[in-house]
Amino acid sequence: MKKLMVVAALAALPSLASAQDMGIALCDTFYRQYEACVSSRIPEAQRSAFRDAIEQTRSGLRQLAADPQARPQVENLCQLHKTQMTQALAAYGCTFN
Repeated sequence: MKKLMVVAALAALPSLASAQDMGIALCDTFYRQYEACVSSRIPEAQRSAFRDAIEQTRSGLRQLAADPQARPQVENLCQLHKTQMTQALAAYGCTFN
């Protein structure tokens, strides 16, 4: 029974990740890479602050992307954020392609 529950939980993971996506490739790729960087390179004591900050930004961009008139601006905002975070997190060895 436990094995079945674990399998069901693992099967749900991709849908949880895609729920975070906004459907803009540059944004979705960057935020996944950012999360990977935070999880693997940021000291654990600082991780929650980094995660909270990115989730606030990501949530706002997701809302903006839902508006067809504002959607074209979202990719530019993601590119700007990517540039800023590339500089800010360079000391931790994070890179974003």
